[in-house]
Amino acid sequence: MSAVAITVEGVLRRMSGGQQIPAGIDLYYGLATRAKLVLLSEDSAPDRGSLIPTPLEHWLLIEGMKEHSRVLYTDVVGRALEAPAAREMQVNQARNQGYSVDLVIDPDPAVAAHLITLGYNVLLFCHAQYSVPAWRPDYRHAPVPWDVLAQRVDDEALLRATDARKEEPDG
Repeated sequence: MSAVAITVEGVLRRMSGGQQIPAGIDLYYGLATRAKLVLLSEDSAPDRGSLIPTPLEHWLLIEGMKEHSRVLYTDVVGRALEAPAAREMQVNQARNQGYSVDLVIDPDPAVAAHLITLGYNVLLFCHAQYSVPAWRPDYRHAPVPWDVLAQRVDDEALLRATDARKEEPDG
């Protein structure tokens, strides 16, 4: 069975305040019927053997979200990395644990651009009300990676279209 990796912060819950993002919750439940769900979080991993739930575990329990197979937290190494590299590390961790990650859902266009470059299928979750302003395509205060993301998608499409392995052998 395929797996979908969903970033909690910015897809399932707001970055500040922790309220549910209804469209993200709809994705969670809709995809749970077709794939194993692996949640990716920026929270720290719980202490081993601790009986006290982490804030994320508490939130998931309170919200009744039990359809996922696993939660992957950000470790000390991931905290030292930029967001794209940290997310790559989490997705690779999911794959190393036996999950066939067919889709990653993330709200950060820089992360999406990076994962597309690595060959992952990415659903960029852009919610008009809940997105961090710098992640929105209409944000004008600093350079945003929208052009980079669009260029990478175009580059990948060109590579697939011109792949010689797809040609029929002369015979």
